[in-house]
Amino acid sequence: MLELFDDLDSMPPKVDRIGSHFKHLREERYRHLPHASILLADGHSEFHTEDFSMNLKPGDVIVLPPGRTRHFIRPERLMLRFAHFYPAHPHPEKTGFFFHSREKFLLLRTGMDALILDSIRNSPALTAKFWNFLFTLDDIYRAQQYGIGMAIGDPRIETILDTIHRHRADTISISEMAGRIGVSHNHLSRLFRRATGMTVMQYMQKVRMEMAEELLTRTSIPVKEVAHYCGFRTLQYFNRAVHRAFHCSPRELRESQQTLPH
Repeated sequence: MLELFDDLDSMPPKVDRIGSHFKHLREERYRHLPHASILLADGHSEFHTEDFSMNLKPGDVIVLPPGRTRHFIRPERLMLRFAHFYPAHPHPEKTGFFFHSREKFLLLRTGMDALILDSIRNSPALTAKFWNFLFTLDDIYRAQQYGIGMAIGDPRIETILDTIHRHRADTISISEMAGRIGVSHNHLSRLFRRATGMTVMQYMQKVRMEMAEELLTRTSIPVKEVAHYCGFRTLQYFNRAVHRAFHCSPRELRESQQTLPH
C-alpha cells in the first residue's frame, strides 16, 4: 500500500469527511491534527506543507499524514476534492508526498465523486468503498512509479520493485535484495532483466533520476537535500548523475522548467 499507510491491507480506515470545494481566496492556510488526507487537485495553486512546497496543477494527488498544514497561495479557481480519514495505525512521523496521476486522474476523480455522494447519503457502504478507492489509488501509484506496469507476473520481482522504491534513499545492495526473496545475486539479475528489460542497477538509477526530476522541478527543496533524498551520498556524484540523465546541472534543470514558490 502507499508508504504512508502500510497497514491498510489488514484494517480499514475510518472516514472522517469526504467532499469538494472551490478555493477563491488569495491565500488560505489550515491544519488538521487528528486525521490523514488524500487531496485531488483540479486547478492551479501554490501549495505548501511541512514536508514540501510545490506548484499544484490538474491531476496532482497529495497524501498527507495527520497534523500537516495545508497552505494555498493564489489559487485560480482550484477545485479540490478531499478525503480526511483515520488510519488504523497512523504514522505521523512519516512525511507526506505527492504524485501526478496523468491519464488516470479521470478514474480517480470519478471515484472520489461517487464517494462524495455516498457520504452525503450516509451510505453504510462508504467505509468499504473508500477502502477500495485507496487500493485503486495504490495500484495507480505503484504502476506509475514502477514505469513498467504491474503485469510482472512474478511476486519476487514485485517485491524487489517495491524494495527499490521504498529504499531509493538508502544504500541497498543487489545481494541484500536477493536475500529478501531467497535467490542468489546472479539469479536475481537474470529474473529482473527478463521481467523488466533492465538490470537492477539501471532500474534503481531510473527511479532515483525520476524522483530527482520531480523534486527539482516541482518543489523548492534545496538541491543538496534532493540529492540525499534520492540516495546520493555526495552532491558531486548527484550532479554527475543529473548531467548524464538530463544534460544539464540540477540548478539548470530546476530553472528551466518552473518558477518555484517562495
